[in-house]
Amino acid sequence: MAKCIKYLFILILITGCNPSVNLHSNFVVDSSFTAEQQNEIVESVSEWESVTDGMIKLNLVFSNQPEMYGNDYNKILNIIDESNYLNTDALGKTNVVASVIRILILSNRIERSQFLFKEVVLHELGHSFGLPHQKSGLMNPSVHGQTCIDNSTLDEFCNLHNCNDYEIKSSCINY
Repeated sequence: MAKCIKYLFILILITGCNPSVNLHSNFVVDSSFTAEQQNEIVESVSEWESVTDGMIKLNLVFSNQPEMYGNDYNKILNIIDESNYLNTDALGKTNVVASVIRILILSNRIERSQFLFKEVVLHELGHSFGLPHQKSGLMNPSVHGQTCIDNSTLDEFCNLHNCNDYEIKSSCINY
């Protein structure tokens, strides 16, 4: 048993704390998002790809039946039935089911408020790359109108994925 734990520890040291995160992957996007929301998703993915200088590369496919895509595709889903989320103020959630990343966006809640769809998508994509919540910046769990990827988020990304943070630049102008 001790030998297995030792090898697991070595594997974590070699691969980092989140070895299951794939920065080059396929995402199927629920086409029930509005055209404007679909555009925000594309822009958010493009922004992550740009600020990480190509470390992230996501292939997006839009489908009205995203669950029909098997385990080869991660998913960005539009959650219209909020009954499972009544006891939470969540606007989005990222989870992993059978090694498939599922980003759930409660778009009805976002539309009924001043909250910004793009901020939620950028934030949830950050979780899909292994980023935890932070005290400030994009990965703060509270919505505060930030629609760009800030330096503290990129610092955490580089700590997690062993990149040189001087090679990647924030997309924020005022942060």
